[in-house]
Amino acid sequence: MVLLILACAGPSTVASTPIPIETPGPDTDDTDPAVPRPTDPPVHTGPSTDSDAPDSATPVLTADTGPAAGNPTGVSPPTGGPFDDTASTGLSTGPHTGAPADTSVPDSDAPDTDAPDTDAPDTGPPDTRVRFVALGDAGDGSPGQFAVADAIEAVCAQRGCDFALYLGDNLYPAGANSPTAPQFQSAFELPYAALDFPFHVVVGNHDYGNTYDPSLPPNEVAYTFYSQKWSLPALSYVFDRQNVRFIGIDTTAIQFGDGGPQAPLVEAATQTWSGWTLVFGHHPYLSNGAHGNAGAYDGVPATDPIGNGALMQTFFEDSICGAADLYLAGHDHDRQWLEPQCGTELVVSGAGARLRMLYGLNPTLFQASSLGFLYVVIDGDTLTGTFYDDQGVADFERVITRTP
Repeated sequence: MVLLILACAGPSTVASTPIPIETPGPDTDDTDPAVPRPTDPPVHTGPSTDSDAPDSATPVLTADTGPAAGNPTGVSPPTGGPFDDTASTGLSTGPHTGAPADTSVPDSDAPDTDAPDTDAPDTGPPDTRVRFVALGDAGDGSPGQFAVADAIEAVCAQRGCDFALYLGDNLYPAGANSPTAPQFQSAFELPYAALDFPFHVVVGNHDYGNTYDPSLPPNEVAYTFYSQKWSLPALSYVFDRQNVRFIGIDTTAIQFGDGGPQAPLVEAATQTWSGWTLVFGHHPYLSNGAHGNAGAYDGVPATDPIGNGALMQTFFEDSICGAADLYLAGHDHDRQWLEPQCGTELVVSGAGARLRMLYGLNPTLFQASSLGFLYVVIDGDTLTGTFYDDQGVADFERVITRTP
């Protein structure tokens, strides 16, 4: 684990033009009734074959965690889509299949037959920054989701975005019963239509249905083949950007004791990696929101280790704390940056569409029960995280400097 030197800054001076839009009232419970959807949304009837889809992440490792193994949906996924392993890196990224890719290494001694264009303008060194947004609990097609999407569009137009981390509860109220379910359109494609970068997705408890139904999340994995934007190669997976390793985990499976190989996946991904390590999942380790801390979720007594998140607490303390530089979660519908705990920075960004009150007493650097998202820039050994509200106004910024 690397040493983190932390510096806390005040509100950012970079802010987009406020975007007026109706803001929904607080979400008072977790039953999440169905919400009105836009009428007659366009429906994808199959995967796009556009080879220019903006997925430039490099998948590294995956773990078939329970229901994602093989292809339990019974759907024969089409090949050649924007996130098909045979159409991009040649690395296996989950339960889908395809013809083997050419994995041969180019001969570095071969002559370069393309003569340089001496008249080409000097564009300077390549941009090695990693820039992304992180938000969760957003998939309801509500005015709040559209407002946050508009704010993301404004901030990304000003500052640049490479991708999004989508932190679960992607399809309210109860996930998707097929990879072509209409919720993918009304609660994802339509709200984010103006955003032209990939969303790297993990699933949340609502993606498992109103009860724990492991047959549902594989439909969200399969939807990867039908979207230019949605990327969920497996229920847990790893990808790299520059000097940053991202590890997506399925916290609901961990909570119910079905975490399978996720602990070995995290261990393998962090053991020899020398750059930044960011883990993203749905459930928080610590939170001042309505659900609370792992091991005491929702006030459930210790006699129920599944309901109270005790298995999650153990997983975090054994596999995440001290191994990751930053853990990003949703689940609670608010925005929090907690004071560093257990050797890892902890952020909750679950205000992508709906809100709840803050109740807990964990020490925080910032917390707000208001719609918004997190924007992160990693430039070498410096990470800058900025919380924006749904008007595109920055209300908190934190800078972390990493010592290799």
